[in-house]
Amino acid sequence: MYKLAETGVFWTINGEATHLGQPMCFVRFAGCSVGCRRCDTNYLETHTLSQRDLVRKIDKVIPSEFQVTRPWVWLTGGEPTDQDIQPLITKLTESGYRVALAESGHAQRRLEGLSWRSVSPHRRIENLYGSEVKLVPNLGGLTWD
Repeated sequence: MYKLAETGVFWTINGEATHLGQPMCFVRFAGCSVGCRRCDTNYLETHTLSQRDLVRKIDKVIPSEFQVTRPWVWLTGGEPTDQDIQPLITKLTESGYRVALAESGHAQRRLEGLSWRSVSPHRRIENLYGSEVKLVPNLGGLTWD
């Protein structure tokens, strides 16, 4: 079972970084073990879905008029790597999706099958490996002059 935040699964246009303007399905997971002092986002669990039901919901949220061979699914949170997302990544990849992950980099986790990995370092940094690294001033205590 996957813990999801209130917004859960939704179709939108990516609003930042390399994939700016790219239509994609977002999966917003609940929970975050990072514990940033200034976090202004409520990632409390509001519902859970099995892998099968989550993939079905992803399938349904993509507009039928959106004709693309391999749509994007962006896994975000909270902290998605706090949950066992490898089976989900594998299933989505096998189903023809390109899978992107947004994470804090607070833990090193090997994940197979990702098409894109976005790391936004927060309080402690264990992993700076990704397709992109977003350095956001004052995010979770990460500062520079």
